[in-house]
Amino acid sequence: MVILLVAAGFIFSGIGVLQKWQRISQQEVQTEGMDTERKVSFDKDKGGGDIVTFLEGVKYGEHKQHNLDFYKAESEQPTPVVIFFHGGGFTGGSREDIQDKSYDTFLEDCLNAGISVVSADYRLIQDAPYPAAMMDGARVIQFVKSMASDWNINPDKVALSGGSAGANISIWLAMKGELANVDSEDPVERISTLIKCVVAFNAQTSNDPDFLYEHIYRGSQSHPSTLGFYGISSLEELQTKEIKQKIYDASAINFVTPDDPPVYLDYNGDLTSTPLPEDTDMGIIIHHPKFGEIFKEKMDEAEVECIFHYRSNPAKRGEEVEFLLSHL
Repeated sequence: MVILLVAAGFIFSGIGVLQKWQRISQQEVQTEGMDTERKVSFDKDKGGGDIVTFLEGVKYGEHKQHNLDFYKAESEQPTPVVIFFHGGGFTGGSREDIQDKSYDTFLEDCLNAGISVVSADYRLIQDAPYPAAMMDGARVIQFVKSMASDWNINPDKVALSGGSAGANISIWLAMKGELANVDSEDPVERISTLIKCVVAFNAQTSNDPDFLYEHIYRGSQSHPSTLGFYGISSLEELQTKEIKQKIYDASAINFVTPDDPPVYLDYNGDLTSTPLPEDTDMGIIIHHPKFGEIFKEKMDEAEVECIFHYRSNPAKRGEEVEFLLSHL
């Protein structure tokens, strides 16, 4: 029996943007290789705050979704950088979601700790099926490293982060290892995609419907993104050799090895018993900490650091950034 589910993420409304950020300069500065430079300040307490450089809408590729924002940590020395991918079920979401209150103060904490931040859009399943979003993520890593001198960042100190679908992308990239094309005529494609660590929120560590059935949910609900994610139009196609290979390849948990980077997992939900009841909310199903528990078991077997938090085992304030600093 195959249960039709796939990774998804929250589609944020952006309500938190004005609560946390305030534009203090509307002047746009045209800079080679980027679109606009703005200044923004933290406005959490409506009393102003640290001013940071904010590069908005930088193109990292040719597709309309190939845009990123860069938040520059002030430093005389090259800074570490964390690249963030938004959630949205591979059908929505935006790079602006990192400013949303759902991520608490992750962006602010990173900048205050001297870690620059990139938040990137990527192709959705309406644009192209798997592995488009993942390969866009790889391109972002390469592009950001290529901008090291211009942006005063250290290309050897790059981490990944994301929520839900974005966490899915981040862990996949970390587990797949080197994706550079050393024979490419494009110098950016020749840059290494290897990173130092991952901070993942509500991550799916497998995109295999059979994994969901075996470990989390055996009911009749299905997620509407599944067919589009794999670029198919019927359930029957999930059983073909070609799609089964895609399903295997799309699941990060299949590629855990001792040389993988450390991973920090944090889930909003609790590690409840499974399989979940038939009428369980889809958001609970696709963000269940069981994804993290089984992934951590694999990481432990490979003797790779994996920190795992969920509602009954919560992280302390700022722990994610402490993890990043310990590996960057």
